[in-house]
Amino acid sequence: MATLRTRNGALLLKQESVPGTYEAPDPATDGILVEAPTINPTTQNVETDEVQGSLDSTAPIVGGMQVTIGGSFYLKGPGVPGEYPEWDLLMRIAGMAATQTRTDITGVTFSVTGASAEIADSGDGLAALTVGTVIHVSGFANEANNGEFIVTTSAAGAIVVARLTGATAMVDEAAGENVTLRRGIAAVEATAGGADSITLQAPWADTAQLYRGMPVALSGNPATAYISQILDYTAGRVATLSDNFSTPLSDSTVASIPANIRYAPASSSIPAASVALYMDGVVYRCTGAKATLSIEQTAGGAARCTYTISALMSEKADAAVPSVTYDGTRPGIWRNSAMLVNRRRAALQTLSVDLGNEVIFPPDPNGQEGFDAPIITRRRMAGSMDPNATLVATRDLMTAFRDGTAQPVAARLAGGSASRPGQRVGLTIPSALYTSYQPGDRQGVQTEQTGFFAQGQDSGLFLQVW
Repeated sequence: MATLRTRNGALLLKQESVPGTYEAPDPATDGILVEAPTINPTTQNVETDEVQGSLDSTAPIVGGMQVTIGGSFYLKGPGVPGEYPEWDLLMRIAGMAATQTRTDITGVTFSVTGASAEIADSGDGLAALTVGTVIHVSGFANEANNGEFIVTTSAAGAIVVARLTGATAMVDEAAGENVTLRRGIAAVEATAGGADSITLQAPWADTAQLYRGMPVALSGNPATAYISQILDYTAGRVATLSDNFSTPLSDSTVASIPANIRYAPASSSIPAASVALYMDGVVYRCTGAKATLSIEQTAGGAARCTYTISALMSEKADAAVPSVTYDGTRPGIWRNSAMLVNRRRAALQTLSVDLGNEVIFPPDPNGQEGFDAPIITRRRMAGSMDPNATLVATRDLMTAFRDGTAQPVAARLAGGSASRPGQRVGLTIPSALYTSYQPGDRQGVQTEQTGFFAQGQDSGLFLQVW
């Protein structure tokens, strides 16, 4: 008799065309790297109490089955800006809609002059890459010519670039390789600015909240390129930011949105997924999956997401664990990063946020288990943090809590492997309403244990990967 081990497992998810109809996930594309996966099938038993001439009860009647699947995964990027992370579908079945912002310029006509850090195009296709635009370059034979850059000089036939992070020099390379230059939203000069906001111009869109929750690269003023997050964006192209700048932003500030994936709360068009959970020789196949999840970031550690998937059972069968392809990146570390409370840097140990989804199985006697595929009926986003206590003049959480004053909370994960493009993760809560406040102690340091409600209709929380 075989002994089945818990570590020899894999979790695969595939979006369903028809909720509740199983579609087999592909190990080459649908795997999610998770920790400690569990499955809990439960039946809706009918307890009976028929009289049958004995003190013994009659057996219960086994009813329809519901399934929950639990575990955790690390929030990490795929390694290329503008590409979906491997946990994308799990985030979307939890009601977080994804927006991909990227534009590619691809061809074999690009060459590099290393001494001047110039990328030339014999096809004159670079005019859209304005000064201040953040680009990700891939495909050159010399790795020194690939990576993340910011444009410092722009023309149709050539751009001069500087590395956004690091100082690796570029080298001469002739055209011929199939090269991709990827951007998000091209840079524009501001028309006005302030300590925490900036007014932009076309070709940035005049659609309210279009860029809300996205990262933004600022240059010119500040002199050194700086990444912030957009808390609010108006039809007048005014972007309110997650940071406060001691030198106010101005018409010499240039803004660009890097290629990114943004996740935002959705109340409609939430997909369902088929789940295949392999556990050392057996597979549990489930359908119609929806989820809820929570995120926890710890100083000096990785960002972890804990999930609970609700689904209908399709079958349990014997099956070998397949060879699953993962994206190969490793989680970043929350160091040399950012944590901001009301646009000010805050030292703390833990920031946690829970989507608070309520997932139900609508009863339906026509269904195989007496239920339809699960749906999300309610969401209550809330969280907590434990910043080190400060003087009231520095930060006054007690008064904000007492007066019901909402404040923005933002975090950026950019340490360790997350210092590289395509592996950074950001968390933006535009309006955190404090719901509890308790002075605390952490190893002899005073803390402010603070709970909050992430308020806003489909706007309480944004997650960015870039």
